[in-house]
Amino acid sequence: MVCSPIDESLAFFRRPLRSEPPELWLYDPVSNTERKLTDGLPYRWTNDGVLCYQPWATDQLVGVRPEQLDKPIWTHSRALGPDQLTALSCDGKRYGRVSYGKWSFVDLQQDVELPSGRHHKSDYGRADWSADGRWIAHSTHIDDEYGVWLIDTHTGYAFVS
Repeated sequence: MVCSPIDESLAFFRRPLRSEPPELWLYDPVSNTERKLTDGLPYRWTNDGVLCYQPWATDQLVGVRPEQLDKPIWTHSRALGPDQLTALSCDGKRYGRVSYGKWSFVDLQQDVELPSGRHHKSDYGRADWSADGRWIAHSTHIDDEYGVWLIDTHTGYAFVS
């Protein structure tokens, strides 16, 4: 479940049956209503209210305004594999991804990959970008130990906390 930064809306997904694709829904707590938006998984809201999601069975990331689903603001498909750990910046302009222990960053506006990050031990866990855009916090489980890595988005260096 991801909360909108501009109103009280919540984006969430449902999966009616395991054999069916997950459905992306929007809930408005003010009116106590919900509506299905599309098939796909919610990813995050940007600071300006764009809902980013991954359409079902694709490697894309799509940014839309919930009231205009048929008019994506942007679509990006730079190898978003289902097994890659990714983090979208709060402004929706960059995302980071880790593959085989190495972080790289993509500028969505220019559709270019930025200089790669440094290696660390894990591709698994959950990651999220800081509000100021400087860090990615990445929780992980390595060799029966849990921890949080902080990835510096300017240098790619990883720190263990």
